[in-house]
Amino acid sequence: MKLVENFFSVPYLVINKHYEILFFTKEMEELSALTGNFLELLDEGSISKVQEEVVPAKNKIKMEINIYQQERKLDPLLVDLYVNWKNDFQAELMILPKDQRVSDITVSLGKLRSRLNNTNFELLEEKEKLQEAIDENNRLSAPFIELSSTTALVPLFGDLNEEKMYTVSEYLLESAQQADKETILVDLTAVGEIQHDGMIVFQNVVQSLSYMGIEIVVIGVKPNHAQRINQLQLKLGLRFISSLHQAVQKYCH
Repeated sequence: MKLVENFFSVPYLVINKHYEILFFTKEMEELSALTGNFLELLDEGSISKVQEEVVPAKNKIKMEINIYQQERKLDPLLVDLYVNWKNDFQAELMILPKDQRVSDITVSLGKLRSRLNNTNFELLEEKEKLQEAIDENNRLSAPFIELSSTTALVPLFGDLNEEKMYTVSEYLLESAQQADKETILVDLTAVGEIQHDGMIVFQNVVQSLSYMGIEIVVIGVKPNHAQRINQLQLKLGLRFISSLHQAVQKYCH
């Protein structure tokens, strides 16, 4: 790769058929951070275009490409590329930056793209924070309270949906295993709607606790809960007590 003087007062270079740079002018050196291969000066979208069009079989062509500037941090520059193959082995390339207004638009679009990328990242961060808050809220909707050496209370709050039950199930099973209780009182007094998918997950949690040898006692069943809870009772043999006061008297004394 060699610098040549007094060739053209425009960015100019000579490449071989492998796109290796043989000669270049000072203007070309000022335009882009030169390396040994012309393809390395191009943005990703322009590389395939050049490989397809800049070939000896196409003697003279003009095309638009994006070329990296001296500072790689800057957005690629939109230029017109003029190609003239001298023979099957060497081609002359002349590069003319587009009108400044076009360049300004390119820069503006680049800045807009950067802002959009930043905005998307910020939105993703906010979404992750929101999901963490939802998960934490769901976990707090089913605290594990040790009432005695043998009994624990799990009061549930809000609607029982699939997302909430998946979040609390791991926490409840881990707490039950560590606490090693004989009985868990599940209080539904503060539960609103029990959704079908939430009921399925709840059933799996209750079944897992039963497999661990823990007796499950359900408290505070409302009329609108009864049908679905009764379906569980047939499968798992749940015990029911109408109030927390009665359950505490029976299992904590």
